[in-house]
Amino acid sequence: MQEHFMKGIPRSFAIIGFSLIATLGLTACQQGQDAASSAPAGQMAAGFAKMAPAPQRMMLAQEAAQDSAPGEQQQFIEEHRYLRFQLPEADLQPTWQKHADLCQKFDCEVINANIQTTQQYQQARATLSVRVARPQMADFLKALGDAGLVESSIDRQDRTDEVIDVEARLKNLEEVRDRLRGLLNTQSASLGDVVQLERELGRVQGDLDAAKGKRAYLSNLTEKVRIDLNYEVQPTFSDSSIIQPLIDALYNSGAVFFRSVAEVLTFAVALLPWLILLIPTVWILVTLVRRKQRK
Repeated sequence: MQEHFMKGIPRSFAIIGFSLIATLGLTACQQGQDAASSAPAGQMAAGFAKMAPAPQRMMLAQEAAQDSAPGEQQQFIEEHRYLRFQLPEADLQPTWQKHADLCQKFDCEVINANIQTTQQYQQARATLSVRVARPQMADFLKALGDAGLVESSIDRQDRTDEVIDVEARLKNLEEVRDRLRGLLNTQSASLGDVVQLERELGRVQGDLDAAKGKRAYLSNLTEKVRIDLNYEVQPTFSDSSIIQPLIDALYNSGAVFFRSVAEVLTFAVALLPWLILLIPTVWILVTLVRRKQRK
Protein backbone atom coordinates (compact mmCIF):
# COMPACT_ATOMS: atom_id res chain seq x y z
CA MET A 1 0.00 0.00 0.00
CA GLN A 2 2.79 2.43 0.98
CA GLU A 3 4.84 1.51 -2.12
CA HIS A 4 1.86 2.15 -4.38
CA PHE A 5 1.25 5.50 -2.72
CA MET A 6 4.92 6.55 -3.05
CA LYS A 7 4.93 5.58 -6.72
CA GLY A 8 1.83 7.70 -7.33
CA ILE A 9 3.38 10.83 -5.79
CA PRO A 10 5.99 12.82 -7.78
CA ARG A 11 9.56 12.97 -6.56
CA SER A 12 9.12 16.62 -5.55
CA PHE A 13 6.30 15.58 -3.21
CA ALA A 14 8.53 13.00 -1.56
CA ILE A 15 11.32 15.57 -1.09
CA ILE A 16 8.92 18.03 0.46
CA GLY A 17 7.51 15.31 2.74
CA PHE A 18 10.96 14.31 3.96
CA SER A 19 11.81 17.97 4.51
CA LEU A 20 8.65 18.33 6.56
CA ILE A 21 9.58 15.40 8.80
CA ALA A 22 13.12 16.70 9.28
CA THR A 23 11.86 20.19 10.15
CA LEU A 24 9.46 18.84 12.76
CA GLY A 25 12.20 16.69 14.30
CA LEU A 26 14.58 19.65 14.56
CA THR A 27 11.87 21.82 16.08
CA ALA A 28 11.08 19.21 18.74
CA CYS A 29 14.77 18.79 19.61
CA GLN A 30 15.31 22.55 19.87
CA GLN A 31 12.31 22.92 22.19
CA GLY A 32 13.56 20.06 24.39
CA GLN A 33 16.95 21.78 24.70
CA ASP A 34 15.34 25.11 25.56
CA ALA A 35 13.15 23.51 28.22
CA ALA A 36 16.11 21.61 29.69
CA SER A 37 18.28 24.74 29.85
CA SER A 38 15.58 26.75 31.62
CA ALA A 39 14.74 24.02 34.19
CA PRO A 40 17.67 24.65 36.63
CA ALA A 41 16.87 28.36 36.89
CA GLY A 42 13.23 27.63 37.69
CA GLN A 43 14.21 25.01 40.31
CA MET A 44 16.63 27.43 42.01
CA ALA A 45 13.97 30.15 42.14
CA ALA A 46 11.46 27.71 43.64
CA GLY A 47 14.04 26.60 46.23
CA PHE A 48 14.77 30.17 47.37
CA ALA A 49 11.01 30.88 47.53
CA LYS A 50 10.42 27.88 49.83
CA MET A 51 13.29 28.90 52.16
CA ALA A 52 11.97 32.45 52.63
CA PRO A 53 9.22 33.42 55.11
CA ALA A 54 5.63 33.69 53.85
CA PRO A 55 5.63 37.47 53.01
CA GLN A 56 9.03 37.16 51.34
CA ARG A 57 7.89 34.15 49.31
CA MET A 58 5.04 36.24 47.93
CA MET A 59 7.43 39.06 47.00
CA LEU A 60 9.87 36.63 45.39
CA ALA A 61 7.11 35.07 43.31
CA GLN A 62 5.90 38.46 42.10
CA GLU A 63 9.43 39.65 41.31
CA ALA A 64 10.20 36.43 39.43
CA ALA A 65 7.06 36.84 37.32
CA GLN A 66 7.22 40.61 36.71
CA ASP A 67 10.92 41.59 36.84
CA SER A 68 12.48 38.62 35.04
CA ALA A 69 15.63 39.01 33.00
CA PRO A 70 15.29 39.45 29.23
CA GLY A 71 16.64 35.96 28.47
CA GLU A 72 14.71 34.19 31.23
CA GLN A 73 11.75 31.97 30.39
CA GLN A 74 8.35 33.52 31.04
CA GLN A 75 6.31 31.87 33.77
CA PHE A 76 2.58 31.12 33.57
CA ILE A 77 1.08 30.87 37.05
CA GLU A 78 -2.49 29.91 37.96
CA GLU A 79 -3.48 31.81 41.11
CA HIS A 80 -6.43 31.13 43.43
CA ARG A 81 -7.30 33.34 46.41
CA TYR A 82 -9.75 32.66 49.24
CA LEU A 83 -11.23 35.38 51.48
CA ARG A 84 -13.60 34.86 54.43
CA PHE A 85 -15.62 37.68 55.97
CA GLN A 86 -17.56 37.78 59.24
CA LEU A 87 -20.07 40.63 59.29
CA PRO A 88 -23.09 41.76 61.30
CA GLU A 89 -26.24 40.19 59.91
CA ALA A 90 -27.55 43.56 58.72
CA ASP A 91 -24.36 44.20 56.70
CA LEU A 92 -23.97 40.77 55.11
CA GLN A 93 -26.27 41.15 52.09
CA PRO A 94 -25.27 44.78 51.27
CA THR A 95 -21.58 43.86 51.42
CA TRP A 96 -22.11 40.79 49.23
CA GLN A 97 -24.03 42.87 46.68
CA LYS A 98 -21.39 45.61 46.73
CA HIS A 99 -18.60 43.13 46.04
CA ALA A 100 -20.58 41.51 43.23
CA ASP A 101 -21.17 44.92 41.61
CA LEU A 102 -17.41 45.55 41.48
CA CYS A 103 -17.20 43.25 38.45
CA GLN A 104 -18.96 45.96 36.44
CA LYS A 105 -16.09 48.34 37.20
CA PHE A 106 -13.13 45.97 36.68
CA ASP A 107 -12.19 43.41 34.03
CA CYS A 108 -13.94 40.69 35.98
CA GLU A 109 -16.41 37.84 35.47
CA VAL A 110 -18.72 36.31 38.08
CA ILE A 111 -18.41 32.51 38.19
CA ASN A 112 -20.85 31.84 41.03
CA ALA A 113 -22.95 33.94 43.40
CA ASN A 114 -25.19 32.58 46.14
CA ILE A 115 -26.86 34.03 49.24
CA GLN A 116 -29.01 32.34 51.89
CA THR A 117 -31.17 34.31 54.29
CA THR A 118 -31.55 33.57 57.99
CA GLN A 119 -33.80 30.62 58.80
CA GLN A 120 -35.07 29.17 62.07
CA TYR A 121 -32.01 27.06 62.82
CA GLN A 122 -29.50 28.47 60.31
CA GLN A 123 -27.84 31.86 60.02
CA ALA A 124 -27.50 33.87 56.83
CA ARG A 125 -24.47 33.23 54.63
CA ALA A 126 -23.31 33.99 51.11
CA THR A 127 -20.62 33.02 48.61
CA LEU A 128 -19.12 34.78 45.60
CA SER A 129 -16.59 33.46 43.06
CA VAL A 130 -15.02 35.75 40.43
CA ARG A 131 -12.14 35.86 37.95
CA VAL A 132 -10.22 39.13 37.77
CA ALA A 133 -7.61 40.15 35.20
CA ARG A 134 -4.18 39.91 36.82
CA PRO A 135 -3.19 43.58 36.19
CA GLN A 136 -6.35 44.75 38.02
CA MET A 137 -6.18 42.25 40.89
CA ALA A 138 -4.51 44.65 43.34
CA ASP A 139 -7.08 47.38 42.68
CA PHE A 140 -9.94 44.87 43.00
CA LEU A 141 -8.66 43.62 46.37
CA LYS A 142 -8.26 47.21 47.53
CA ALA A 143 -11.84 47.96 46.49
CA LEU A 144 -13.07 44.95 48.47
CA GLY A 145 -11.61 46.39 51.65
CA ASP A 146 -10.71 44.51 54.81
CA ALA A 147 -13.82 45.23 56.90
CA GLY A 148 -14.82 41.94 58.51
CA LEU A 149 -11.98 40.01 56.82
CA VAL A 150 -10.93 37.16 59.15
CA GLU A 151 -9.14 34.74 56.80
CA SER A 152 -7.13 35.02 53.60
CA SER A 153 -5.17 32.41 51.67
CA ILE A 154 -3.36 32.12 48.32
CA ASP A 155 -2.79 29.02 46.20
CA ARG A 156 -0.54 29.08 43.12
CA GLN A 157 0.13 26.40 40.52
CA ASP A 158 2.80 26.60 37.83
CA ARG A 159 1.35 25.98 34.35
CA THR A 160 4.48 26.96 32.43
CA ASP A 161 5.27 23.47 31.13
CA GLU A 162 1.70 22.96 29.89
CA VAL A 163 1.70 26.31 28.07
CA ILE A 164 5.09 25.63 26.43
CA ASP A 165 3.96 22.19 25.25
CA VAL A 166 0.71 23.53 23.80
CA GLU A 167 2.43 26.45 22.04
CA ALA A 168 5.03 24.10 20.54
CA ARG A 169 2.27 21.78 19.34
CA LEU A 170 0.41 24.73 17.82
CA LYS A 171 3.50 25.87 15.94
CA ASN A 172 4.22 22.38 14.58
CA LEU A 173 0.61 21.77 13.55
CA GLU A 174 0.42 25.12 11.77
CA GLU A 175 3.59 24.29 9.82
CA VAL A 176 2.20 20.88 8.86
CA ARG A 177 -1.11 22.43 7.80
CA ASP A 178 0.62 25.04 5.61
CA ARG A 179 2.80 22.40 3.92
CA LEU A 180 -0.20 20.16 3.28
CA ARG A 181 -2.05 23.08 1.73
CA GLY A 182 0.95 23.75 -0.51
CA LEU A 183 1.05 20.14 -1.62
CA LEU A 184 -2.69 20.18 -2.22
CA ASN A 185 -2.41 23.22 -4.51
CA THR A 186 0.23 21.54 -6.69
CA GLN A 187 -1.14 20.94 -10.19
CA SER A 188 0.74 17.66 -10.68
CA ALA A 189 -1.11 15.94 -7.82
CA SER A 190 -3.23 13.00 -8.88
CA LEU A 191 -6.78 12.36 -7.69
CA GLY A 192 -5.64 9.73 -5.18
CA ASP A 193 -3.01 12.09 -3.82
CA VAL A 194 -5.59 14.87 -3.44
CA VAL A 195 -7.95 12.60 -1.50
CA GLN A 196 -5.16 11.45 0.80
CA LEU A 197 -3.90 15.00 1.36
CA GLU A 198 -7.38 16.34 2.13
CA ARG A 199 -7.94 13.55 4.64
CA GLU A 200 -4.64 14.31 6.38
CA LEU A 201 -5.32 18.04 6.25
CA GLY A 202 -8.67 17.51 7.99
CA ARG A 203 -7.03 15.49 10.76
CA VAL A 204 -4.32 18.10 11.29
CA GLN A 205 -6.88 20.91 11.35
CA GLY A 206 -8.89 19.05 14.01
CA ASP A 207 -5.78 18.64 16.19
CA LEU A 208 -4.96 22.31 15.65
CA ASP A 209 -8.42 23.44 16.79
CA ALA A 210 -8.17 21.24 19.91
CA ALA A 211 -4.75 22.71 20.74
CA LYS A 212 -6.09 26.26 20.30
CA GLY A 213 -8.95 25.46 22.68
CA LYS A 214 -6.55 24.17 25.33
CA ARG A 215 -4.33 27.25 24.92
CA ALA A 216 -7.34 29.52 25.42
CA TYR A 217 -8.26 27.53 28.55
CA LEU A 218 -4.75 27.92 29.98
CA SER A 219 -4.78 31.63 29.15
CA ASN A 220 -7.98 32.06 31.15
CA LEU A 221 -6.34 30.29 34.10
CA THR A 222 -3.04 32.18 34.05
CA GLU A 223 -4.06 35.65 32.86
CA LYS A 224 -6.87 35.92 35.43
CA VAL A 225 -6.96 35.29 39.17
CA ARG A 226 -9.81 33.35 40.73
CA ILE A 227 -11.08 34.81 44.01
CA ASP A 228 -13.55 32.92 46.21
CA LEU A 229 -15.30 35.00 48.87
CA ASN A 230 -17.25 33.53 51.78
CA TYR A 231 -19.53 35.63 53.99
CA GLU A 232 -20.72 34.62 57.48
CA VAL A 233 -22.67 36.29 60.26
CA GLN A 234 -20.40 37.61 62.98
CA PRO A 235 -20.90 35.59 66.20
CA THR A 236 -21.93 37.45 69.36
CA PHE A 237 -22.18 36.48 73.06
CA SER A 238 -25.93 36.99 73.04
CA ASP A 239 -26.31 34.72 70.05
CA SER A 240 -28.12 31.45 70.51
CA SER A 241 -25.31 29.65 68.68
CA ILE A 242 -23.88 28.53 72.05
CA ILE A 243 -26.83 26.19 72.67
CA GLN A 244 -27.38 25.58 68.97
CA PRO A 245 -25.91 22.03 69.12
CA LEU A 246 -28.40 21.11 71.87
CA ILE A 247 -31.28 22.58 69.88
CA ASP A 248 -30.17 20.69 66.80
CA ALA A 249 -29.92 17.44 68.80
CA LEU A 250 -33.45 17.84 70.20
CA TYR A 251 -34.79 18.73 66.78
CA ASN A 252 -33.12 15.72 65.17
CA SER A 253 -34.30 13.40 67.97
CA GLY A 254 -37.90 14.54 67.52
CA ALA A 255 -37.62 14.11 63.77
CA VAL A 256 -36.32 10.54 64.20
CA PHE A 257 -39.11 9.67 66.67
CA PHE A 258 -41.94 10.92 64.50
CA ARG A 259 -40.37 9.35 61.43
CA SER A 260 -40.41 5.99 63.23
CA VAL A 261 -44.06 6.48 64.24
CA ALA A 262 -44.93 7.27 60.64
CA GLU A 263 -43.22 4.07 59.47
CA VAL A 264 -45.15 1.98 62.03
CA LEU A 265 -48.46 3.52 60.96
CA THR A 266 -47.62 2.89 57.32
CA PHE A 267 -46.84 -0.76 58.08
CA ALA A 268 -50.12 -1.17 60.05
CA VAL A 269 -52.19 0.32 57.24
CA ALA A 270 -50.47 -1.93 54.70
CA LEU A 271 -51.13 -5.02 56.89
CA LEU A 272 -54.82 -4.25 57.60
CA PRO A 273 -56.31 -5.76 54.38
CA TRP A 274 -54.43 -9.02 55.00
CA LEU A 275 -55.71 -9.18 58.60
CA ILE A 276 -59.29 -8.93 57.35
CA LEU A 277 -58.71 -12.08 55.30
CA LEU A 278 -56.51 -13.99 57.75
CA ILE A 279 -58.61 -13.61 60.94
CA PRO A 280 -61.81 -15.33 59.54
CA THR A 281 -59.69 -18.05 57.95
CA VAL A 282 -57.86 -18.80 61.19
CA TRP A 283 -61.17 -18.81 63.12
CA ILE A 284 -62.72 -21.33 60.70
CA LEU A 285 -59.67 -23.60 60.90
CA VAL A 286 -59.67 -23.54 64.71
CA THR A 287 -63.38 -24.37 64.80
CA LEU A 288 -62.95 -27.36 62.49
CA VAL A 289 -60.04 -28.71 64.52
CA ARG A 290 -62.06 -28.53 67.75
CA ARG A 291 -65.02 -30.36 66.22
CA LYS A 292 -62.76 -33.21 65.10
CA GLN A 293 -61.28 -33.46 68.55
CA ARG A 294 -64.74 -33.78 70.14
CA LYS A 295 -65.70 -36.63 67.83
